[in-house]
Amino acid sequence: MPHDYSLFNSMNFPVCVIGADGQLVFFNPVFKNLILGEGDSATLDFHHPFYPEYRKRIAISYQRARDGEDTKCFAVIRSSSGSQVPVEIYLYPVQNEDGKNDILAFFISVDNRVASFNDYASPVSGSELIENINIFEFSPFPIVRLDRDLNIIALSASTEEMTGIPRDEIMASPQKMFSTILPFDMERLKRNITDIFNGNAAFRRVNDLKITPSKGTDRWENVVIYPVYREKKKILVEILFEDITRIKALENKVSSLGRVQIIGDLTKGLLHTFNNFTNVIINRSQMLLAITEKKSVTDGLNVIHKAAIDGARQIKRVQDFIGEGEHDGATTTSEVIEVIEDAIEFARIHFKVERKEKGRMVSISKQYFAKDRVFGQIKLLREIFVSMIFRVAAFIDHQGVVETELRRGEDVIITVSTSIEGRTVDVKAGNNPMSEIEIRRIAEKINVRIFEEVSADKYLIRAIIPASMIVEPEKQLQEIEGVKLRDLDILVIEDESALQEILFELFDHMGNRVSVCENGDDALNEFRHNKYDLVISDYGIPGMTGLELLKKIRELNEHTVTVLLSGWILDDITRYEKTVDLFMSKPFHIDILIREISKVLKKQ
Repeated sequence: MPHDYSLFNSMNFPVCVIGADGQLVFFNPVFKNLILGEGDSATLDFHHPFYPEYRKRIAISYQRARDGEDTKCFAVIRSSSGSQVPVEIYLYPVQNEDGKNDILAFFISVDNRVASFNDYASPVSGSELIENINIFEFSPFPIVRLDRDLNIIALSASTEEMTGIPRDEIMASPQKMFSTILPFDMERLKRNITDIFNGNAAFRRVNDLKITPSKGTDRWENVVIYPVYREKKKILVEILFEDITRIKALENKVSSLGRVQIIGDLTKGLLHTFNNFTNVIINRSQMLLAITEKKSVTDGLNVIHKAAIDGARQIKRVQDFIGEGEHDGATTTSEVIEVIEDAIEFARIHFKVERKEKGRMVSISKQYFAKDRVFGQIKLLREIFVSMIFRVAAFIDHQGVVETELRRGEDVIITVSTSIEGRTVDVKAGNNPMSEIEIRRIAEKINVRIFEEVSADKYLIRAIIPASMIVEPEKQLQEIEGVKLRDLDILVIEDESALQEILFELFDHMGNRVSVCENGDDALNEFRHNKYDLVISDYGIPGMTGLELLKKIRELNEHTVTVLLSGWILDDITRYEKTVDLFMSKPFHIDILIREISKVLKKQ
């Protein structure tokens, strides 16, 4: 495949390629303008007094390049316009598609032609030629040329950026450069260099070398090691470095995201398991409380019951914040105090970790002067409160209090503040984990207004929930009359044995005929052969999901009441209203489950 030399079109000095047949294969625009002029050819200036000598040097250099050596020479070019252009010419062999060497030539203009001629007119030894090859000046990639004893013969200017050490210092003390490479990686380099000198490999590629420069941050490099020949003898090696720091950072980020995803999945699974555990404890303790009269026993059961409910709430909070709770766009109602409490408890978990790891002690106080219920995207409202707490807490250096306050005027007003007395605070500084812009962006989605205030002694953020989101107090729900959960055929599908037992006992003691299945296939077969008024299914059952099972049951009998239980909180259960009459998230209270089922039966 022919070489693509278009890269040299962007260089600001003349470049050309001379073919193996002596014809120009390529030249860049600068070569055209400076040397060729308006014509298509250029000649050596034979009027120059040193013309015979530098013509001989050109011929020798050209022949060496044809033989595979990097070399250089001096010449004075006379363009077709008649102007004289004294140049230093750097010649490098480039193998063409026929396996022969074309010559890549760089032309550098010089001011002192006599000095330049004197430098190149005398015979050049092999070692001097090696030291003076100026491809090292032009290479954007760091290149280091070494002998068998790891003495540095030449190196490109770009090594200074890689190592943070001036090139002159490296030439004087090669160990300075080697010290920037990790010892383990340096041993890898040495082994591969030795293999090339010993003829065990034509070239070697070594990946993922870590460079610790004297200035700046760590870098990661891939290197290619290849031999340099002189008179068909392998006398040196070159190491070409390729910076992969950004690629390495992306790899680490992707790997980190993968670990986060795995941890997230494990967390969701653990939360689901804990949901089932707490559900068993809550329901069993509630059933025991109903039949136990001994005070010491009831006191103990009440402690267990309360602890299980508190644990269930914490699980629910974590589920919401890792995306396992309600969908961003889901609308529901909630007590404002409950939403604030969720945000405070979530923030406290973070501050506990900070206290242990960083010694920063942040506490949260709260004052509630209203008790309202709001309707809207509760998950986003909770995120706003969490962001407000974190942003305000960012202005506490070592120890302080984040104050939260709820008041009601025409609108509901939530204020989060902290004392900054005696300190100068730049609220625009970039030390806040939750930026004001991020809070406002979320708030705009649900029509909540955000205000930020700074006084001599206090910094605060205020969120105003509009009156349109406030739910007016509802009349007390009257007791449901005429509907009793009695004399019904009930099918329960649950794979958790403890919950199977609880649900069976609950409905059986109420005077119902109860059947229990552990998986969807058995339940569907049971439903086809017997009539059931009520089907209660867990979501995560073996085989098909509980949702799929209830859909099939509804197709078989549209009058059967269907109830779905789940520790995996579904994003938008309203999408399944034609399949599910009632959805209850775990953990649930027995009395609430009975009450809600009764409501559904009354409607029917």
